[in-house]
Amino acid sequence: MGARPLPVPELSPDARIDAAKRLLVEAIDQLVEAKLAKSSGVTDWIDQDASPLGRDRHLRLVRRGVLKATKDGHRRLVRRADIDAYLEAHPVRGPVAADEEEDVQAMLKRIEGGRR
Repeated sequence: MGARPLPVPELSPDARIDAAKRLLVEAIDQLVEAKLAKSSGVTDWIDQDASPLGRDRHLRLVRRGVLKATKDGHRRLVRRADIDAYLEAHPVRGPVAADEEEDVQAMLKRIEGGRR
């Protein structure tokens, strides 16, 4: 004869809510860990369409040999660390100085004057 299951005491609504919250937190934790594990492998290599450099610049730097790439079909894959190193080596210049702005404005006036 098989063993009879032990009776499970009926949980109060508050106890059921607490149990459901714990299960939900555990499920969210597992989801976040899985997403992070999945995305960490994906970002090791970056193709031209996902590159923070933009598609054209990514491909131009690969063609010139500035960035070392591997080919996968039509994609040119570059290591994320290489792109990060390139970006760090090429910081953005600060705002345009006032005298440079005046030079630009003078050049635009000459160009506009030449069209008339």
